[in-house]
Amino acid sequence: MRNTRPLAAVTALLCAAGLAFTGTIGAQAAGTGIDTVAPEGFDVTLYDYSIGMDSCATPAANLDTGINKGSNLKFFCSPADDAGDRNVMDRYINRYGRDSGYEFPANGTAERTLNANGYPVMRDDTNHGTITQDLGYLFDSSQHDGKTVYRVANPNLLRDDGDGQYTFDDWWGATYDKASGSFEVVDNGRQGMFFPFDPQGGDWTAKNHYFGMKLTQDFWQPTDGLTLSDKPMKFSFQGDDDVWIYIDGVLVADLGGINIGEATIDLSTGAIHTWKNMLTQAEGGKGYDTTIREQFEKAGVTPDGGFDGDTFADNTGHTLTMFYLERGNYSSTFGLSYNLQPVSYPLTYELNGGSGVNPNKEQ
Repeated sequence: MRNTRPLAAVTALLCAAGLAFTGTIGAQAAGTGIDTVAPEGFDVTLYDYSIGMDSCATPAANLDTGINKGSNLKFFCSPADDAGDRNVMDRYINRYGRDSGYEFPANGTAERTLNANGYPVMRDDTNHGTITQDLGYLFDSSQHDGKTVYRVANPNLLRDDGDGQYTFDDWWGATYDKASGSFEVVDNGRQGMFFPFDPQGGDWTAKNHYFGMKLTQDFWQPTDGLTLSDKPMKFSFQGDDDVWIYIDGVLVADLGGINIGEATIDLSTGAIHTWKNMLTQAEGGKGYDTTIREQFEKAGVTPDGGFDGDTFADNTGHTLTMFYLERGNYSSTFGLSYNLQPVSYPLTYELNGGSGVNPNKEQ
């Protein structure tokens, strides 16, 4: 995944300012095709949301229609004027990550564990009262007003570099084919943009901007957190808008809020770094650093097998779950890169004559 923070950050800032691009910047190239695969243990569900009228001529009218009806979390039209009513938006849990003068940091937008049904619960800061939002209505399998669910039969979203590294570059685009249940992935160059319910090419400002995705990846924690190629096992994401990453139901990376963000999880050391495009982000705008062990201990959860330092114990199985929302009605970016080892990893050892010892690692 390319380091596109400068470009993405500028795009996100212009989005926050409500500046509408026209001409060549709004145009998206059709791109060239990329061969992609569905890794072992990888699962994808897509959600197509609607705010009802889907018109931004009178944005405040959409705050209680379609997927917004009866909900605290809002999909909205105009970042510049807070969907037509700044006071209305202040009453909901929608402002973090949306303007640099707001003091709620990106880290901490969701509860530390998934609820009993396996979904995130958002929380507001104490300055505006405790306003929670169970996101099950967005990510469960129910179909209702403003929501259509697509369980992807063939989640061939990622490119395999041949060495167990899987990537969706944030300059690529993908179109979901409802008939085949698979993706067409293309390289759109410097104007990639991620709109899975639209054909590639054309004006990206006019595409379907309200959608979500749930990704799950089962994985095996190998000896020392190193792959068969002796590389640190890592998971990285870059994109917008809201993203929450859980391992075994525990929140390990929180990128809640409208704006671009990044997260890197190093399974070999347990180090986690997140960054959100807002000046009030922790550590003077440089991001937020924690560890897998710290996040689990704060959640009061001990993983199966326990810990090895700040990461998971060797030879244990885990599940990573990522929830993703695009709800700001502007640019949409998505980048993913990881080399998480599949649950068949121990068998791979045996086939290489390892008996649980990495054959590519010097002893």
